[in-house]
Amino acid sequence: MLRGIRTRLTLWLAGLITACIVGFALVLYLAVGQVLTGNLDRTLRVQAQQVAGNFDFGGSESQGDPTGQHVDVTSIDQFATAGIFIETFNTRGRLLARSSNMSRARLSLSLGAARPTPRLWTQATAGGAVRVYTLPASRAGLPVGLVMVAASLNGVTDTTHALLLLLIGGGLTAVMLVVVGSGVLVRHGLRSLDEMAEVAESINAHRLDRRLDLRKPPREVARLAGAFDTMLDRLHEAFAAQRRFVADASHELRTPLAIVRGRSEVLLLKPDLDPETREGLALVRDETGRMGRLVANLLLLARGDEARAIDRRPVELDGLLLEVARQAHGLSPTVRIAIGHEDQAQIQGDADLIKQVVLNLVDNAVTHTPPGGLVELSLTVADGEARLAVRDSGPGIAPEEIEHIFERFYRLDRARGRHTGGAGLGLAIARWIGQAHGGRIAVESTLGQGSTFIVILPISNQTLTIP
Repeated sequence: MLRGIRTRLTLWLAGLITACIVGFALVLYLAVGQVLTGNLDRTLRVQAQQVAGNFDFGGSESQGDPTGQHVDVTSIDQFATAGIFIETFNTRGRLLARSSNMSRARLSLSLGAARPTPRLWTQATAGGAVRVYTLPASRAGLPVGLVMVAASLNGVTDTTHALLLLLIGGGLTAVMLVVVGSGVLVRHGLRSLDEMAEVAESINAHRLDRRLDLRKPPREVARLAGAFDTMLDRLHEAFAAQRRFVADASHELRTPLAIVRGRSEVLLLKPDLDPETREGLALVRDETGRMGRLVANLLLLARGDEARAIDRRPVELDGLLLEVARQAHGLSPTVRIAIGHEDQAQIQGDADLIKQVVLNLVDNAVTHTPPGGLVELSLTVADGEARLAVRDSGPGIAPEEIEHIFERFYRLDRARGRHTGGAGLGLAIARWIGQAHGGRIAVESTLGQGSTFIVILPISNQTLTIP
């Protein structure tokens, strides 16, 4: 199905112009045929009137033979011209004379002789169609005979056929030019829409400051571009207000949360607390800590939304990996943390942010790995990129959920909860930090066998592979 506007406009424009060309050619063909036939008819009428007024019908009759074998062919030639055939008859329908150019051809006058009125018609003969005109002749108001004048239509037919061939050839050439020209014109006319599409495709939540800057667009497209820019202004203001709110609210929540957590820890130090109070204070401390981590993550995401430049310094990834592995041993006593293949690699970036990415991935892997399972960290270098991989032996991720796991606040329903799976921001933060360093995060997962998260970052130095 032809759904493209460019294709539709080209076909409609080409079809409309083609229809106009065909209509014009048809009218021209018919008009030329009518004009040529009309000119021939006028010539026949004039010739017939000359013969009817000057021919001696009485004298010619005496020269005739009752059998019609001896016909005068000289007395009528004085009226004949090239291509005009003439015959005269008396009132009884007897042939009196004929022009010499008729040779032995004889035109049927059964209809013409039977009517004493002028008549014009087309008659088919062995040599082609002829145009015939009959005119009664009279003297002193009395009929004395009949004049028949004829001319071949071959000249008219040849002219109209030649014209038809020219129209067909010229029409096909014009249609081809129209199709090509229509495509070029439509493409040029829709260029502004293509520019709008390119700009619109480059706009996202982090690039709402872009605007359409079209070069002399048509008035209708300019109006659409103006409405689009106005919409982007409103979206930019709304996103900016949302980011400011998240950043301000998170910042304001950090202090009271720290106070509540600190106060609960102090109260837990009292030895005379009853078990129920101690349990309640421990719950307050733990939930306050979880809220503090959530606030910190929101602040980090707000920083990412503002597209602030990160502090780039040399970072030794192999040393960072060892440090993360040491810290990860305390996350779960039932899950084993191991380091697999480890290359040496250095990147330009923020060490704290890179460390947070790996810690988030390790924490996520430990959370989803059953007791007795393994979480393995590795660092490999290939094609100028460093690959930090965190592999777990958990239940794996369904293919239809992989494309959503980096969305904010998204949780795997079968494995995550608010108390065991966090707030659903860890992977979103990891993706933003990877992108901020010019890298990306890839996921490989098989149900029932585990998942592998790979942080791919561009390296900045020569690497040494340790066997």
